[in-house]
Amino acid sequence: MPQFFFNFREGAKHTIDRHGTDFDSLEDAYLDAFEAAQEMWSDLLLQKRDPRACSFEISDENGTTLMQLPFMEVLDVCARPVEAEQ
Repeated sequence: MPQFFFNFREGAKHTIDRHGTDFDSLEDAYLDAFEAAQEMWSDLLLQKRDPRACSFEISDENGTTLMQLPFMEVLDVCARPVEAEQ
């Protein structure tokens, strides 16, 4: 099972994930990172830190960045129009 690392970036500050987590796929890693960003959003606000300046860089075992997840995506999901129920 592949291992993925969620390196955290807040502006110029960069924190490396040294432990990693096993996921079946990059998509599963992305979904978990997205959920973590949602959970961290309010904590960052309580600490008077701007979550819009944060992101996860998802990398593989070799340190290659596979995907970046800006925390702004959490807000983007909220801004999508809801389909009218029928």
